[in-house]
Amino acid sequence: MRQIPSTVVACALLIIFASWPTVRTWAELGMIQHYLTHALYGLAGVLFGLQTAWWAHASDVIAQPEERGISS
Repeated sequence: MRQIPSTVVACALLIIFASWPTVRTWAELGMIQHYLTHALYGLAGVLFGLQTAWWAHASDVIAQPEERGISS
């Protein structure tokens, strides 16, 4: 069974936390909570982007091992 990367799990948890109970409720509480909501969504996006970049790098390394001087 394949494991789910912790960055994707953290990303999902941040999005769930940012939208609980609703984004509107967070935004109506005050400016700090409004910025916290944006920060949580931003952090989730950064984590997902880093994981996507890691997957792209790993697939590039696996797809073209001869160009990097690696032989099997």
